[in-house]
Amino acid sequence: MIFRTLILLTYLSLAPCSLNGETKPASDQPEWEYTATSGASFSSGNSDSLAYSLQFLGTYCDPHKDISFGANYYHIEYESVKSTDIFSHLV
Repeated sequence: MIFRTLILLTYLSLAPCSLNGETKPASDQPEWEYTATSGASFSSGNSDSLAYSLQFLGTYCDPHKDISFGANYYHIEYESVKSTDIFSHLV
């Protein structure tokens, strides 16, 4: 029996608003915080499956308000049948 699995995860964060859970001192300039993640999984053998996800989140950091926006995409296939194909966003 041949069974192959591949899993890939990535994470990127550009976070000037916070560092190690601590908030930076307020400055005159508002700042942005960005986070992007992706994941992929592939297996082949008795059954074949494919799954991947992409996520992005941006936050505007101001001493008086925080505004967030983002997008998520999820896709899952099992035996070439699409079971999940979702795009969502937030503002």
